[in-house]
Amino acid sequence: MHKKVVNFIYILILILTTFNNIVKSDVTNENELNTLWWIAIQYGFAWNLSSGKVCSNIGIVCDTSLKTVKSLTLNSTIPLGSVIAPGATLTTQFPIATGTANSLGSSDSSTTSILGSSGTSTTSNDPTTITSGTSGSTTSNDPTTTSTSGTSGSTTSNDPTTTSTSGTSGSTTYDPTTTSASGYTIGTSGSTTFDPTTTSASGYTIGTSGSTTSYDPTTTTTSGNTIGTSGQVSGYSPTPIQPEILDLVDFSRKLQSFTNQPSITFLNLQNLTSLVINGVITNTVNILDYVNQMTGLEYIEITNIQNLNTFPDLFLFYCPKVTSLIVRNVPATHLSDVFFTKTDGPLTNIILDFPITRFDWGETNSINTLFLRLNNNSYINIDGYTWQKLKHLTIYTEAPISIFNMNNLTTVSIFCTIASTYVPFEFTNNIMGSLNFKNCYVVDSGLSFTGTNLTSLVFLDGGLSYTTPIVNLPPNLEIFQVEFSGLSKLKSNINLDLKQLIIPNNIVSGQLPSFNQLQKVNTSSNLLSGSIPSTFCSIPDIDLSKNKFTSIPDCFKCHWNSLASHWFVDNQNDLSPNSSFVCEIILTISSFNVLSVGETLEITGENLGWQTPSTTPGLNMVIPNSKFTFDFPPKPALLLATTNRILQFTPDQSVSIEWNYYNLEILKIDFIQFPNVLKLNLTGTFDKNGIVYINNSPFNSPLFHSHEYILIELPLDFKEGPIEIFIKSIKVSSPIVKKTFKRAFPIISSASIVTPTNNQLTIYGTFYYNLTGSILPTISINNQNCAIVSTSNSEIIVNAPTFSQGGFASITINDNGFSISSSKIVYYEKVKPNQCLPSCENGGTCIEGQCNCGVGDYYGPTCTFKKPAPNTYSLVTDQTQPQATYSLSTVEFEFSLSSLQELDFNDVVVQDIKIDNWEYKEDKTNELGVASIYYSNQSNVIVSVSVVVPTKSMKYEFAGITINLEKDQVKVSLNISGWQYQSSLNTLRAVFISKSKTIKVDDDDDKCKSTNGTIDSQTDSSNSLLSFTLTRNGGILFGSFIDRMISNGRVAISKVVDMGIIDSVSYVGINMPQCDQCILDPNYAVLVDPQFSNGGGDGACGATNSNSRAWLIPVAVVIPIVAITVLALTGYVLFKKRFYIYRDGKTFKFSKRRKSKGKFNMDKLG
Repeated sequence: MHKKVVNFIYILILILTTFNNIVKSDVTNENELNTLWWIAIQYGFAWNLSSGKVCSNIGIVCDTSLKTVKSLTLNSTIPLGSVIAPGATLTTQFPIATGTANSLGSSDSSTTSILGSSGTSTTSNDPTTITSGTSGSTTSNDPTTTSTSGTSGSTTSNDPTTTSTSGTSGSTTYDPTTTSASGYTIGTSGSTTFDPTTTSASGYTIGTSGSTTSYDPTTTTTSGNTIGTSGQVSGYSPTPIQPEILDLVDFSRKLQSFTNQPSITFLNLQNLTSLVINGVITNTVNILDYVNQMTGLEYIEITNIQNLNTFPDLFLFYCPKVTSLIVRNVPATHLSDVFFTKTDGPLTNIILDFPITRFDWGETNSINTLFLRLNNNSYINIDGYTWQKLKHLTIYTEAPISIFNMNNLTTVSIFCTIASTYVPFEFTNNIMGSLNFKNCYVVDSGLSFTGTNLTSLVFLDGGLSYTTPIVNLPPNLEIFQVEFSGLSKLKSNINLDLKQLIIPNNIVSGQLPSFNQLQKVNTSSNLLSGSIPSTFCSIPDIDLSKNKFTSIPDCFKCHWNSLASHWFVDNQNDLSPNSSFVCEIILTISSFNVLSVGETLEITGENLGWQTPSTTPGLNMVIPNSKFTFDFPPKPALLLATTNRILQFTPDQSVSIEWNYYNLEILKIDFIQFPNVLKLNLTGTFDKNGIVYINNSPFNSPLFHSHEYILIELPLDFKEGPIEIFIKSIKVSSPIVKKTFKRAFPIISSASIVTPTNNQLTIYGTFYYNLTGSILPTISINNQNCAIVSTSNSEIIVNAPTFSQGGFASITINDNGFSISSSKIVYYEKVKPNQCLPSCENGGTCIEGQCNCGVGDYYGPTCTFKKPAPNTYSLVTDQTQPQATYSLSTVEFEFSLSSLQELDFNDVVVQDIKIDNWEYKEDKTNELGVASIYYSNQSNVIVSVSVVVPTKSMKYEFAGITINLEKDQVKVSLNISGWQYQSSLNTLRAVFISKSKTIKVDDDDDKCKSTNGTIDSQTDSSNSLLSFTLTRNGGILFGSFIDRMISNGRVAISKVVDMGIIDSVSYVGINMPQCDQCILDPNYAVLVDPQFSNGGGDGACGATNSNSRAWLIPVAVVIPIVAITVLALTGYVLFKKRFYIYRDGKTFKFSKRRKSKGKFNMDKLG
């Protein structure tokens, strides 16, 4: 028992949950429910509008997420009968007559079939009205009246609130809380009493002496009960609903009193998008009076409404989203202009398929598609001002039509409704697509196309009078079709590029013109004669039967038996080839190159025929007789020789071809640059379907494409640098080929230095120039245009604007469609200061901001360091790599070249070459002394290093600057050439690394051997390094620099940059312009600190001691020669800029000032 109870509860929960879900997804808006109820009553629809049932009715489509009606279709598929009102219980109904709702007051129909003994009903125009009685009373026309009564009942009141009326002495008691009561009548002395709690009482009558009927409050409904003359009730047995079941049903909407029929002013369905009314009518209202203020309505269709005589002025008023209106088969004759002014929306499509007698609309600019069936003979004008957006026009008419100044028409179809009546048509200054006539008769001067760009003209089943029926044919006509219309001659001005000529069943005579692009021709059943033009060999679709032709081209004769004979059937002259005719099929190419994976290639020639079922598989027609394609198969695995095949075009003709296989590949890439032109030329083996991909971007429209060459136009701003190119075909892609693209011009290799006394700037490089007068380039510096003094292919001279700040300035050159910009080329030199900070010591003099130490033992940036005695150090050069070793006492220095780098415009490394192989030779002819020469050729980049140790002091000139060289000072020259730059915007940088560590000799000296080292540097106003000293344990490496280099044989600016410290190793670099040959020339010397002591004897570290043993023990200073240029840079990177170094015990400290000094732990660098 317990299990059964549980199962019962579980099933009940499922039922209630399902019911609740149905209710939740159903329509709940009271305005919409009232509107649906009103519609059901007007049309007599047996809709069930109770809770949870609305959306399941035929004709109603709901949006379940919004709980609203989305679409209504009112047609004959909806069952007729009683409507179940909203909020009512399952059987609460409003009874509808057994006849249809379309009855118009006929005495043959009744609304409830509930009558007294001798009663006859008079049907109201309201389909919901119910009447009865012996001599039934006149029925009210009020649509809300429920019923009337009485044997000799009185006239029913027109008060819309009246529910019922009584007979001669009958009386009615009605409680307003009753949910519904409809269709009842009361006899002579009959009376009725309703209990307020009664759910409904419907469709009952009481006879002449009928007795009072009472209902139990729990009774759900009574329906259709009849009481006879003596008032006996028959056929009624109410069945009460169990209270416990009623308690379980929780309607989402409270039951309301719907005793009165609903009253509405418009169809209040705000989310309705589609309304279709087809073949159903209501006799009491015009449904269109209520189609307004529907803000969501987009589509409305009205069809076969036989009592729709007029369109109300409020029809579609304030329906802002309506785009389509379709009206068919209604007796109305006019849609007033008021309609267009009140729609206030994007109405674009109108189909009015009923006999319209007036065509006087003004505001129609939104209409895109228009269908009209006109029923008058007044002249019709359709102009571009009134119909600005009209694209598709269909008119049924009996009147002449004029269409002019239309800019958007694509299709016009005119159907003439009165046969054999000749009317004129005029088409002036129109942009039109196709024009179609049906059943129209046109006089000679009545079909004009002045200024009309028509592409298709179709004339069917009409009449064209006289011998020249169509004048001024549109010049761009592509389709000309005239059938069964008495056409007698083709106009001489017909477009020879016509695509379709279809003129069967006329009386056309003469000879056919030589059309160039015909795809279809049908001239059957005419009087054409003469020779068929050879251009007809290229037409795929042909019917030239039943004419008088005298000769045909060979293409037809070659394929006469299989095809052509059918196209000339019933010709008055025999056109078949005679016995001596020999068909000659000519192939343009009979030997082919085919991709190894197989491909489709064109086969061209003459007299190849048309496509037939017997054509070789894989052989497909493109242009009859002249072009086919053939699907060549892939290469077999063991095939070594040429492949042959016989191709069957038609059963009459075949030819033999052969082919060899090849692979898709790119063999060579060339860039072509001219003023405002940039092209890419590929050489290799290609197929015709291949698409070039550059850096994975397709270039679909080559200028030229053959089996061996492809020429592509590139955008002028195509990015320089490495590119990847491959060919992608239908079945296979070529291997990827890599290439570096660098423009031919403009390129800047260097520029002269702008001095305070000379603002003329010479820019060296490659520029476009020829003697025929090319467009001169434009140059701007710091965004200021420069006047050009002269120009050539290799240099441009301009007057540079002032730049008081000095240093590097930005330059932009625009040269015949190509531009280049750089901020590393143009340099403004400032007036050098006459003061040295710090000041020069020990007799040194300040010259242009730098100390000249003169003759003596003192040297260095401020003449404070001494040259070591000759017996305190040694210098040895290495023969395996560009390296020299200075041997001092307690310190070891190591410097080396890390790599050569190419930088893009944003200083990003795009190419990096590390040098690790050197060749050595000794040069004893150098004027400075014996030189060690080191040479490397790596990745086609040539690097040479010359290391010279002068045997005596002398003066030396480099880049226009005189330098003092001391005896035993290392003189280094670095030469880089052959670098292949990836872009005209890129520059070069030499990258150096540096390390240093203390050498431990004995414990007694450790207290004066510092693990810290210092770098002291001097920079110019542009922060470019001028000199440096690297000091450790009294040993000093001194390097002096000039901010100059030689670029392609010319003086250029060279600047050192800080690249940072990684794992205690410093990285520095020298930036160079884009040069084919780059030469650097720094100088180095070894010095000692006279203030340094190793701590021997009684002296303390740092005290002056002339008997110092500081230089008795050799210390190695390793200088890889290629890297010597960057010794100064090392200090620049490690200690940044502008610090002053001083000693504090065993450490060095640095403070900020113009001379850059810093402290670092040298052991950590080792």
